[in-house]
Amino acid sequence: MRSVNCLQRSLMALSILIVAAQPAWALDENTPRDPGKILYRVSRDADFVEMAEAAWTLTLHNAQPNDKLYNMGVELDKVDLRGMTEEQFAAALMATGAVDFAEPDYLVAPADTVPNDSGYSNQWQHQKIQSEQAWDIQTGDGSIKIAIVDTGVQTAHPDLASRLILPGKNTADNGTDVEPINQHGTFVAGCAAAIGNNSAGVTGTCWNAQIIPIKASNLPGGEATISALANGVTWGVDNGARIVNVSYSGFESSTIESAGQYARTNNALLFMAAGNENANLDSYPDSDTFILVGSTDSSDAKSSFSNFGHPIDIVAPGSSVYSTTMGSAYSFGSGTSYSSPIAAGLGALILMQDSSLTISELESILFQSCDDLGNIGDDRIFGRGRINAFKALSATVNGLNANATMQSPTPASTLSSISTTFSWSSGNQAVQYYLSIGSTVGGQQYLHKDMGTSTSHTISSLPTDGSALHVRLWTRFADTGWQTVDYTYTAHSTTLTPAAMTSPANGATLTSSSASFNWSAGNGATQYFLMVGDEQGASNLFAWGGVATSVNAAGLPTDGSTLHVRLWSFIGDAWQFNDYSYTAFDPSGVIATLSAPTNGSTLSSNPINFSWSTGTGVSQYYVSIGTSAGARNVLHRSMGTSTNVAYNVPLDGNPVYLRIWSRIGTDWHYNDYNFNTANVPTTPATVSSPTNGATLSGVSQLLSWNAGSGVTSYYVMAGSSQGASNYFGWGGAGTSVTVSNLPIDGSTIHIRLWSLIEGLWYFNDYSYTAFNGGAQAGAITSPTSGSTFGGASVTFNWSAGGGATEYWLSIGSNSQGARDLLHRKMFLNTSYTFNNMPTDGRTIWVRLWSRVGGTWVADDVQYTASN
Repeated sequence: MRSVNCLQRSLMALSILIVAAQPAWALDENTPRDPGKILYRVSRDADFVEMAEAAWTLTLHNAQPNDKLYNMGVELDKVDLRGMTEEQFAAALMATGAVDFAEPDYLVAPADTVPNDSGYSNQWQHQKIQSEQAWDIQTGDGSIKIAIVDTGVQTAHPDLASRLILPGKNTADNGTDVEPINQHGTFVAGCAAAIGNNSAGVTGTCWNAQIIPIKASNLPGGEATISALANGVTWGVDNGARIVNVSYSGFESSTIESAGQYARTNNALLFMAAGNENANLDSYPDSDTFILVGSTDSSDAKSSFSNFGHPIDIVAPGSSVYSTTMGSAYSFGSGTSYSSPIAAGLGALILMQDSSLTISELESILFQSCDDLGNIGDDRIFGRGRINAFKALSATVNGLNANATMQSPTPASTLSSISTTFSWSSGNQAVQYYLSIGSTVGGQQYLHKDMGTSTSHTISSLPTDGSALHVRLWTRFADTGWQTVDYTYTAHSTTLTPAAMTSPANGATLTSSSASFNWSAGNGATQYFLMVGDEQGASNLFAWGGVATSVNAAGLPTDGSTLHVRLWSFIGDAWQFNDYSYTAFDPSGVIATLSAPTNGSTLSSNPINFSWSTGTGVSQYYVSIGTSAGARNVLHRSMGTSTNVAYNVPLDGNPVYLRIWSRIGTDWHYNDYNFNTANVPTTPATVSSPTNGATLSGVSQLLSWNAGSGVTSYYVMAGSSQGASNYFGWGGAGTSVTVSNLPIDGSTIHIRLWSLIEGLWYFNDYSYTAFNGGAQAGAITSPTSGSTFGGASVTFNWSAGGGATEYWLSIGSNSQGARDLLHRKMFLNTSYTFNNMPTDGRTIWVRLWSRVGGTWVADDVQYTASN
């Protein structure tokens, strides 16, 4: 009893301590801290009673020793705050008189952290998103990896080199060359994680992150395939990246969506650029697998180029940002390509502060810490708003806004007296509370009162008629205003009755090994306890306690025995009970049994018609057939309420086993059966042409086979390896098919011919040599490859090859394979004069197409136009 009085005394002292004014510079509830950590020193003058009070306070809050400060006698405990703040718990511990002092384990910081990088003054984005204040909290320890999936990164750049994890990955050619094809990837990497505070260059949002360079393009313009980008995402995640950035278009691709989901499944988060077309993205779905980032300028307006619409999640600075470029240099650039890595760097910075965060938690911090621009809430221009690094790091340390929640009385309970004290948690970041009580949801006729910062209130004017009471707890936050949580109670009643069982009816026979027991609430009952045993008052079969009025008791006997149930109700300050008895379920004689075929008989032809009795009280059947007892490798299927199934079994002279399941209530029961089988010979089909091992004549090939014996259907697969079907697949009843889409490179082609006999599939394998079409194609013979034209008229000549049936000629100046100057069918001509060739010295690409064996083969040649 003394311990309760001690706690009351501690809380009383607490109520006095927390109203004392604090100077603005003092450590208080607004100062960051290590959550749940308390520092204290035991007083040498503490007497036994004071020590006991302190020990009780610590025990009540599950205090766990965390550390002892060196030579100071100061303890550091991790405590369960149970709705208190760290300051409130420290005050309660001080009130015991047993400690010299007690305080939260605050996080203190020096003045604003401003990096000394020479180009930092050009990086306006850091002032806009409050990076300096965020770096006061965290600059990182290199524990988080960011994957930059882009055009490559200059590995020797002085502001990136020491952070790169090499060799990296080139997903464009599956190699390890990550040197940049253009400046884009180097610029992006610097925005996210350029080295900070190194007296040179610029600073990334997360200046101590490790960078995994992933090069997704080998083309001069930096174009990348969706597959290379998606492979870059998954490879980065598989190699430890928690953050992945892709500053490319293509966010609407299902492949990218899947890559984003893969990242999330593996506790990583993908950031993507929204694009620079000033386009409305409302027609695209709003993905929940990655973060889509738009761009803002230095005035917090949407960048003129930035795409917009509902898929935009957040925005970040992207107009005229300053970052690393190729040649160990620095320059300005604009685009959502740079907004995305600035936001991705913030994601990495948050994880460096708390690496245990889930991706959902990381997203919540990113979204809720944004500075809301434009319309209130998630809008089409700015999404949740422009990122704020300081707010995000502060939320990571202190937690996001959290509503106060009712702690006592227990929600949904019946009040025990006319006077009731309502108590609630403090929530997180809350600055004020309101309490409303009424007879309807949101009603206020019994109470509507400003609680200030108090977390409890006693009311003595509530009804005593057992009616429903609706309680609304209001929480106000400085940044988002009021939020509410509703609760329901039953008013205290002067007529008290224990709970009574409503189902199953007393004396009933249960229908399975599980039973749902339901009871009335009684009047004045605040808690219940249910016991099931083989004797009256026993609980050897099942026991449960709580405030609900129903429970499912599982694992009960199924032998027809008598079960005794005792239902307890806690009313006022005493337990009362009612007793009930039931008959346990007995499944014997009521589950389905096999009707045909006779158990132990020999099965000689397919299909086999299995049938069974309905049983008694059976709601569903399942059938398993296998080649060993209880196995299901031949069939495992729900029959619903059907009592028969026709199915093919192996007729190979080996036993077959059948299991029929019956569902009664919520339980499954089964009977087992076994059969012998006749040994029925099988003759699958064999290919008659082309001859096994032959060389094919083109991209298509007629494949023919004999009918086999007893075969009812065939299936043909063609692939690059035995059993593969990556070239061709077909099924039907015919004995021939034209196999198409075959390679013409002289490689080995594998063909598998399947035969369905008595419901089972058998196969034969064959291999062939593909037609070699490349050696038959025509090739440009003049002008000489790499030469410079002499004027605007150029005559092209080419060899006829062998077997070519048609030619096309393409001429272009944009890229290899371009056709902006000419794209014309040549029929079987082997020469053509083009009279409109540019004369400005540009690079000219010429492609000769030859149709060989039904397939087009290309020959590319490069020239220089005359000047």
